[in-house]
Amino acid sequence: MISAALLKYVCVLFRISGLFAFAPFFSSRVIPMYVKAVLVAALTYIVGQSAFITAAPPKDFITLTLVLLQEFITGMAMGFVSRLLFNALYVAGEVMDLEMGFGMVNLFDPFTQAPMPLMGNFIFYFSLMVYLVTNGHHRLIEALVASYRMVPVGGMVISDSMIGQLVQVFGEMLVLGIKISAPVLIAIFLTDVSLALLSRAVPQLNVFINGLPLKILIGFGVIMLMLPMFLVVLDVLFNRIDYNNLRILRLM
Repeated sequence: MISAALLKYVCVLFRISGLFAFAPFFSSRVIPMYVKAVLVAALTYIVGQSAFITAAPPKDFITLTLVLLQEFITGMAMGFVSRLLFNALYVAGEVMDLEMGFGMVNLFDPFTQAPMPLMGNFIFYFSLMVYLVTNGHHRLIEALVASYRMVPVGGMVISDSMIGQLVQVFGEMLVLGIKISAPVLIAIFLTDVSLALLSRAVPQLNVFINGLPLKILIGFGVIMLMLPMFLVVLDVLFNRIDYNNLRILRLM
């Protein structure tokens, strides 16, 4: 017969595993699997000691399986929300690439094992560095520990409000991506208008040949100018991650 203490640690293990499957940085394939396994095991022991767990996990096999599935979905939802908002950076990078003429240029991203936009990779890694320096991953683990007060073991319920919140976060990802890329969009739009007027005034000028490097130069210039203010945008993004995780947990 499995002891109640061991069952509690197994439930904690599944919730942490769900978080690690989708959360930014933790889900990276660059991190070796054995390192992830050791980290998950260590966090399971620490969280199991400190988490506010009142209800004892069931010992019936079928009921226990359903509870473990609920725990995995709870952690997965938190990681998925965090990942969705981080993907706003990829959306912004994709829009910037299209406007600057890098639409056909993709880089292999070791984090996702897929080709990603050039500027999207730059913005993502810069933001991930800021996220780690500001202990954003610590805040995510703190939210995981606090989740046991809002969603006890076996207490997760998938509701219409929860699904609606996930859809809202997806829409927020797209809006944030457009807002982040807005300065580059405006600058490139004004450049296109200026080139169009110049081509009318000087028909001999090859707008395509001369306009492409000009848009790249202006795009990089705007990105360099917006980097200091980009830290403020990242602060808003990280706060939205914490807020949406709290909302998801409350709706469970």
